[in-house]
Amino acid sequence: MSLLNKEIYQAFIEVGVTKESASLAAESVEHSGLDKCLAIVETKLDAISKMMWIVIAGILALVLKAYFIVG
Repeated sequence: MSLLNKEIYQAFIEVGVTKESASLAAESVEHSGLDKCLAIVETKLDAISKMMWIVIAGILALVLKAYFIVG
């Protein structure tokens, strides 16, 4: 359990929540934050992937121009 989860767990225990419920709640808080972070990373990777294909297309266009178009 991370430091933040231990703090959340201790807060629930102090309020009078059972140990099992406090543990589940602390884990739930951790996973919800992780899901948000993963969604952000996935969105950024999609954008990077699209940019990569644009760069590849540009390089391919330059190579084709250099070798096949005489001008």
